[in-house]
Amino acid sequence: MKKSEKTALVESLSSSFGRASIALVSEYRGMTAAESTEMRKRLRAVRGEMRIAKNTLVRHAIKGTKFEALDSNLGGQVGLILSYEDPVVLAKTFTSFGPLGDKLKLRGAVLDFYAAGRWLRSDAAEVETAATYESAATPEDAVKVTAVSERTDRFFLPLGARSITLTPPTVQVDATGSIKRTGDHGVETARFVVGPRDRAIPSPPDASDLQVPASVRARLEQLVAKWAGGETTPAAKLDAIERRFHADYRYARAVPAFGGPDPMLDFLFVNKSGHCEYFATGMVLLARAAGIPARFVAGYRVGEQTPFGYYVVRELNAHAWVEAWVPGEGWTTRDPTPDTDHALTTLQALTSP
Repeated sequence: MKKSEKTALVESLSSSFGRASIALVSEYRGMTAAESTEMRKRLRAVRGEMRIAKNTLVRHAIKGTKFEALDSNLGGQVGLILSYEDPVVLAKTFTSFGPLGDKLKLRGAVLDFYAAGRWLRSDAAEVETAATYESAATPEDAVKVTAVSERTDRFFLPLGARSITLTPPTVQVDATGSIKRTGDHGVETARFVVGPRDRAIPSPPDASDLQVPASVRARLEQLVAKWAGGETTPAAKLDAIERRFHADYRYARAVPAFGGPDPMLDFLFVNKSGHCEYFATGMVLLARAAGIPARFVAGYRVGEQTPFGYYVVRELNAHAWVEAWVPGEGWTTRDPTPDTDHALTTLQALTSP
């Protein structure tokens, strides 16, 4: 790096430190591009940012600021997390990014056809093909998911599951990448590494992924124009929709009976509260109304870690979320349900026998 570039970087960092309400520092040991993108997106949502710089440059930047005492904690390549607003919110964002379990959503069924409060699979999505996913060797960094009963015929795996191997290995795979066993019996085990799929790859979007009932289309188009009309890219529109749900809607387990042509209209315009299926359905339909292909996903959210280091997934961890198509990225995971849902579920798990 040229001297002029170093000077400009120090000045930029110094300005950031001057505006920040809190700064977290650690030795930076690298992140994947996907992890870095996700972290930066979360931090932007709470008026924070992540900066990476050499410790010598950071030392110059903190001189004369309220963070000068951090000097003794700087070594090697430094990772900086800066907040310009509420430090408590930032701390939640930062710590929730840590363990693999906090990021993992295990998809079971992916649905693409909506009608009057119900999700189904379209004819195209129902087409299943036989496949065998087995391997003689298991990667050292493989994640293992084991069912504890035979009650389910589905393998629950994240969208970002690569090098999938299964027991039993012979399965049926539908167009959305959902996997079911072929036999009636057998405890299921799946292994995978985190990464883009190379097996059971979800199909690209088609007309069904933009389907919105005519009875609600006009109102949804008006609402999404209000929420995201100023955004120019699909990713930015999705961000805007997700933010509005997190900010203006409330999680509730009990939902009053609806009195109109579609429960989504009551949820979006009247009650503004509901459980995860309402939030996921609302975001799928609004994304579609904005011209963005989207699908409804049902499965489990992982979050309860045992003292032995592994994660337990219970029925109360059942969850619904969204997969939306972004050009250049493919299918991406979105979760519009407020964090209150996760907090209530975690509390219930901790107090369960």
